[in-house]
Amino acid sequence: MSERKTGLVVLYNHNYEKNIGKIRRIYKERFPEMRQLMPFYYGNDPEVIRVFDNSFYFQTYIAQAFDKLMEMDCDDFLIIGDDLLLNPALNATNLHEKLGMEEGEFYLDGIVPVSPGDHIRAVEEAQRFSSWPPGLDSSAFRIVPSYDEAKEILQGRGALESVSLSRHAPLYLKWRSPFWSNLLTNCGYVKSNVFQFLLSLSYRLAPRKMAYPCVFGYSDILVVPKSRMRELCNYLEVFGAWRMFVELAIPTAIMLLKDSRVKFADATGFKPGNVWYPSNMEHYNRVKSLIDQMVAKAQGQISRLPEAFPEEYLYLHPVKLSQLE
Repeated sequence: MSERKTGLVVLYNHNYEKNIGKIRRIYKERFPEMRQLMPFYYGNDPEVIRVFDNSFYFQTYIAQAFDKLMEMDCDDFLIIGDDLLLNPALNATNLHEKLGMEEGEFYLDGIVPVSPGDHIRAVEEAQRFSSWPPGLDSSAFRIVPSYDEAKEILQGRGALESVSLSRHAPLYLKWRSPFWSNLLTNCGYVKSNVFQFLLSLSYRLAPRKMAYPCVFGYSDILVVPKSRMRELCNYLEVFGAWRMFVELAIPTAIMLLKDSRVKFADATGFKPGNVWYPSNMEHYNRVKSLIDQMVAKAQGQISRLPEAFPEEYLYLHPVKLSQLE
């Protein structure tokens, strides 16, 4: 496997300029080629690229920054969220070797079919956007596959069961004990659980349809080969114009790209460490506890994070840099 040079792109959901220096301290030695994408930035730091949009569609940040990112001296881009802490053993020259990635491969944590209904946000977002929004003509379909083509591609890759949305797994909240001394809170939980039941039932009785065939996936970390960045951004631009939720847009775009090869987390030897839509409370509590332990062990010091980071994890997210100095 030839050595490839990886450029780091740190993407902010929101304008938080206080963290620019902290990000640089954490990563600059390991990733000499680095850029930070920050919405509505009006400073003059040459490594910060100003972007704009709503954080629910941060795929557009990547597309907006395309020209400046292509100026980076690297073979691939590692794109991470600003509150994602990467394993300190990874750097610009060993990333591919450590993850077992071949030249030209993308990296995603994994993809989740939408139609089984296991992720509530995925089901709701898959019907919320429009591939024919007011003010946008049909020229977008010259760039991305048609509805039927996209359906065929994703089904061929085993990423799509159906475009029909008939299942919406309810997220039921457990009562706090003892019940009566937590009556106000538990009454709120009853209301939430009734709503979840009725919503789930409504999908059974009146199935919806995806606005466009798509898959769901955690998108705060990805690797993109530089040679395929233009193709990816073409798709991301269209999905941004459609207002497709980012965690549908990025994995769907990658899976639709012709001949794209994707390395998933379960094939790397590392564990993913995300606190992601807490439908699995056991996982949520385990990762949150790991993050709290790491910050405590490092005594809130950025310089001590490497010794405190659990080496079996590829990353931990979210790690609030406001807790660190």
